[in-house]
Amino acid sequence: MQGYCWLPDGAGFVYSSSRGSSLYYPPLLNLRTVGCRGDGDRPLTFGDMSYVEPDVGASRKLLTNRIRSHSDIWKLPVDGSPSDNVQAAIRITRQTGHVRTPSVSPEGAEVVYLSDTGGHGNLWIARADQSGSRQITFEVDPAVVIGVPKWSPRGDLIVFVLTRNGQAGLWGIHPDGSNLREVVAKGWAPAWSGDGRWLYYQSFMQDPPRLEKIPVEGGEPIVVRMEPDASLPQPADDFGLYYVVTTGSHVLGRWQRIAEVEIRCARPENGAFATMARLPAEQIPGVPPIVTIALSPDGRRLATALIDGATTNLWELSVADGTMRQLTDFGDRQIMISRGIAWSSDGRHLYAAVEESERDIVLIDGLL
Repeated sequence: MQGYCWLPDGAGFVYSSSRGSSLYYPPLLNLRTVGCRGDGDRPLTFGDMSYVEPDVGASRKLLTNRIRSHSDIWKLPVDGSPSDNVQAAIRITRQTGHVRTPSVSPEGAEVVYLSDTGGHGNLWIARADQSGSRQITFEVDPAVVIGVPKWSPRGDLIVFVLTRNGQAGLWGIHPDGSNLREVVAKGWAPAWSGDGRWLYYQSFMQDPPRLEKIPVEGGEPIVVRMEPDASLPQPADDFGLYYVVTTGSHVLGRWQRIAEVEIRCARPENGAFATMARLPAEQIPGVPPIVTIALSPDGRRLATALIDGATTNLWELSVADGTMRQLTDFGDRQIMISRGIAWSSDGRHLYAAVEESERDIVLIDGLL
């Protein structure tokens, strides 16, 4: 949800919800109305634009924030100045719909990503030289949401999140679209070891969740870390592990909001941790806000996306000393980059789903 208000007669509400969206990070949001007892829940708006933060006056005219957006996968250099890197970026996809969460094949020739072309979010693969694309999953069930593909360093398997009726698990598929299968039940946030032998993830089989890894060739999962609120593991080749921990504000024991995000490093992966960076929640993009970290091929840098005024920019964090360097400068453009950044194999480029949006305040008469 992103905003709600009372109806003028107090009989119910208008609210903004991602219900029915087959994309996350961020989802499409539309307005709905519902009675105070949960009766009569129905949609008010449809389509590819989002409507958030509604308000209704006594005249029953509806005021809302309308968001029109377009997104594509871009390949952005990281060696130049922030503005030069944006100017030299290469557009990989040319979508009529929305795209999310790219991951690059080991040799760099192809990129897998999520797109809602065709009306439902599915996995597609595009050639990095822009010579074509193909669809590899064909989900149509509105109760199923696909997201966050991760291409194995071995090149033979893509693991992704599949959420069915609110329950997330990890599934695998070959790059040619064959051998679709469940890999981990009740798992989220997949990441590969550098040799492609281990799959790391956050497990929801227990409460609280914990970080685990499982051998790709088969075997039982191994618990990596039991820290509360630890997520988004990024294994390093030197037996270290980078991961994210969220802290929140609580009122009377109930979770209210994310207050801060810590990026931590443990070496070895099950050993003591050190905090590398602390980021306020206001800097984390996405709906809901989820920090993104991607370890460079040389193991020296973590890439992330941070809100910068009305836009989002890419940054890198040095794992040696914790210093941060800005990689892009989109100026005053309304850019969103969230959940899913991928390095090229040579560490000189980042792939990201860059979404540009326009926001208007609109007054709608007769909708209610």
